[in-house]
Amino acid sequence: MRKALQQHISLWQICMVLFASTLGMVCLGLPMMLFKDASQLVQHEHRLFDDAFLVLNKRVTMFNTIGLGSVGFNPQEIDSLSHIKGIQKVGTFDHNAFQIWAEADFGGANVVRTELFLEGVDDEFIDQPPAGWYWSEGQSEVPIMVPTDYLALYNFGFAPGQNLPGISKDLAKQSKFTLYVSGQGKQMQFEGRIAGFSDRIETILAPKSFLQWANQYFASESKQRPKRVIVKANESIALQQEMSARGYETNKEKLQSVRFQQLVRQVMGAAYGLGICMVLLAIGSFILFSNLLITRSRERIQTLFLLGYSRKKLAYLMARKVLIFPIVSLLVALPVAAWLRWNIIQDVRVFIGEVSAWPSASAILGMLCLLAVYLTVAVFDLWRQLTRIERPH
Repeated sequence: MRKALQQHISLWQICMVLFASTLGMVCLGLPMMLFKDASQLVQHEHRLFDDAFLVLNKRVTMFNTIGLGSVGFNPQEIDSLSHIKGIQKVGTFDHNAFQIWAEADFGGANVVRTELFLEGVDDEFIDQPPAGWYWSEGQSEVPIMVPTDYLALYNFGFAPGQNLPGISKDLAKQSKFTLYVSGQGKQMQFEGRIAGFSDRIETILAPKSFLQWANQYFASESKQRPKRVIVKANESIALQQEMSARGYETNKEKLQSVRFQQLVRQVMGAAYGLGICMVLLAIGSFILFSNLLITRSRERIQTLFLLGYSRKKLAYLMARKVLIFPIVSLLVALPVAAWLRWNIIQDVRVFIGEVSAWPSASAILGMLCLLAVYLTVAVFDLWRQLTRIERPH
């Protein structure tokens, strides 16, 4: 039986099948390993694969300066933003329409008093809502979030020029100050505290519930058009074109990050697509190889059936000849893909820091699942071919 089945197998056919399947598995396994490494990295720091959050505002012109135009967004404009390709969510900023002062007493004559502005946005747009980030009517304490850059400006810009000590984030969170809120002939005071810092939104944030209540209580117009909106975006080309056409502005650096994220997704998608195509071609070559082997050995297989050999026995012998190739390909592809991954990581280590020398278990499991799927399909196809030979009618 072995001689009958091995007679029509040539060495170059075996080499071509092994090469194609190994190359396909490397091209699929390498992106899987790199994607897992990149995902673990960006979850902690750079968030390259997260959707970007852009703050949009209308362009201020001379007409706005002399009061002949509005920089606010009406409901129709906000609704139309959600239909732009690449924008997934749209949120609006509330801003204070009343006077608010902050006062910090450092003892003696050291009292710092400054006028303040506050904005509020839905919590889902905040990068990391701090503990205690809530406010309800009757609560005397108002949590505040400030941009991380504000603290950096103080520590490395203002403080050195005034011979003042730097302030850490932990120390800033422990500080308390008084908020004086007034408007419509009414005045109240609250206790303010810095609850956290934001890397995403460059403004001083307060809970939206506080701003909505305070605008209703202290402002002459409780409902005002939002001056700025925040959008969750994952595409830059259509967004940039629409913004230019509508006269909207945003941080150009963040728009560049959206473009970079889009490029990374496209590159990773292309790599996955190429790997899947090559693996499918390899699987097709395996099936074609087994079909060719059966076709060329058809008369001998029929003779073996007539001699009393069972279909199960023949299927077992042929499966050993055919299915050994993808298993060998996987055993070769895994170390090759791991070696390529390690060399790529060495080139970008300065940007990503320390990562594991071993590929992720999920990437290896994905390749094993792919092999299992192929073996199942190949065995089914082999059994079907032998059934046709044994029972031609």
